[in-house]
Amino acid sequence: MHQPTRMDTSQLIGLPISPIRIVKIESDEYKTVSYNRRDYYKISFITRGTGIMYFSGTRVDVDGPYLLFFNPLLSYSWQPTSAVHSGYTCLFTEEFFHNKEQLGTLARSALFSANVVPAYPVNEELGNELTALFEKLSHEAVSDYAYKEDVMRNYVSLILHEALKLQANRSPVYNLAAERLTDQFFKLMQAQFPIHSSGQRMDLKSPADYANALHVHVNHLNHSIQQVTGKPTIQHIQGRVANEARMLLHYTDWPVADIAFCLGFEYATYFNRFFKKQTGHTPATYRKMPV
Repeated sequence: MHQPTRMDTSQLIGLPISPIRIVKIESDEYKTVSYNRRDYYKISFITRGTGIMYFSGTRVDVDGPYLLFFNPLLSYSWQPTSAVHSGYTCLFTEEFFHNKEQLGTLARSALFSANVVPAYPVNEELGNELTALFEKLSHEAVSDYAYKEDVMRNYVSLILHEALKLQANRSPVYNLAAERLTDQFFKLMQAQFPIHSSGQRMDLKSPADYANALHVHVNHLNHSIQQVTGKPTIQHIQGRVANEARMLLHYTDWPVADIAFCLGFEYATYFNRFFKKQTGHTPATYRKMPV
């Protein structure tokens, strides 16, 4: 058997700065992908080829058409067992689903859960449908249509719904205890969002708050999340708060002081310092920036 290499002959479609990118996989080389964490969601559709996928240590043998999902917190590795591989990969950020209701549904979906192995075998009929959707995504990614992101968002939503149908018809495969606790943490965090009114306020603001709500010691929570995601608990909390702040600044006309209150800050000055540290901009400056 050939030794794996780091070679990657995939074709990248779409601009690197775009909130969505499409990769067409056409390879006749063995290539290994090490454990990675990125700031995007990822959907891979393997149409041809075999290999072994590890999701946070849980093994999945991929043989034939397979649909796989990756969230920004999931560590994974890919070990090919055949030389020829083809398919598609779609990468997108949270901002791509700027409609907060859509984003909430996505984030709470088992497809992007930390404790469920997100890998689904695909039959020929569905495989043909998915191939058509990914081809439409690829075509739209290089088009000059002014509203192409809206079109691509709809195609991605169709792919997600097809996968949810698959997920509903099979028993989930669970990862280890740390992944389960991590998943519970993120579900609890996501339940606080989106902020719907200026009178709504976050209840959970610190790792200790989440640990108390989950009935575990804060050190155990921190260790589990660090183990699964490679990042400390507080970094995830601050990142999610900062993302909600971005959305509220862009999509509401609430005063900055009201946004600060909703996000758990006692004083607007504390929020201003936090937001600038997270984004490099003051809230007032960010609000004036184009969406």
